[in-house]
Amino acid sequence: MPLPSPEVLARRLLGRAPDRIEPLVVWDHRATFRCSIGADDFVCKADENLDEIRRETEGLRRAIATGISVPELVAAEPGALAMRWVRGAALARGSPPAWWRVAGRELRKIHEVATNGSFGGGFAPARDSWAAAVEAEVDEELDKCARRCGLDADQAGRIRRAVRGARAELASVPASWCHGDLQPDHVIIDPRADRVAGIIDWSDQGKGDAGWDIAVLTLDEQSPLDALLQGYDAGPEERDRLTHLLPLYRLVRWLGEIRWLAEHDLPDAAVALAYVSAWRPAR
Repeated sequence: MPLPSPEVLARRLLGRAPDRIEPLVVWDHRATFRCSIGADDFVCKADENLDEIRRETEGLRRAIATGISVPELVAAEPGALAMRWVRGAALARGSPPAWWRVAGRELRKIHEVATNGSFGGGFAPARDSWAAAVEAEVDEELDKCARRCGLDADQAGRIRRAVRGARAELASVPASWCHGDLQPDHVIIDPRADRVAGIIDWSDQGKGDAGWDIAVLTLDEQSPLDALLQGYDAGPEERDRLTHLLPLYRLVRWLGEIRWLAEHDLPDAAVALAYVSAWRPAR
């Protein structure tokens, strides 16, 4: 079934056709638009995968209920939702340390929300333990990368052994609610007040190790990690645990990036493949 046009989508979700439409992400199976009605701006999303919209809607509602800064959810239906546009600047590798500190404070609030059910969710296969969810994610992505992207079989085996060797440590981490896809540009900062204006794109939210979100947030640039952890109020033991596990989580994330970028014909797939191919376990 084809996705609705932005005009039809806005009429369904906002009650009228928009005055202005700006495409943000448009693929054959998923589309996101900025729709303006007078002085008000909204984001309208449609996705053929109903689970994607369901998870994002659930994540937004849960975040709103627990006082986390997220966009206002205006309307939701199977396969589509509308949110109010969040004004501000996306967090980036060159953002000032103060922005990373306030991001850390907001991230702590997410990870303190009570969670239950299976580990994984949108960002990893659902399993009974975090270790099993990570192993399942790695096995799935390694198979795809070897078949579709040319990842060397010896390197695939090396990565599998490293993840399985960390099983006991992964099994012992505390469970947290995770955003799941916390790229810096999913954290919108109000630069006038040095606060988080909103955290967006919750379709990968689920249960796992808080370190996963920290690894994704610092995937491309690790220099802001100290400011982030200052805002996060990470104590010495927590810092030690994260220091040990973050490299493994970054490897798993890069592994997923290869397949996703390649499927969407994006050039950075080669960068991700080079990173994963060159990785070696610490001695």
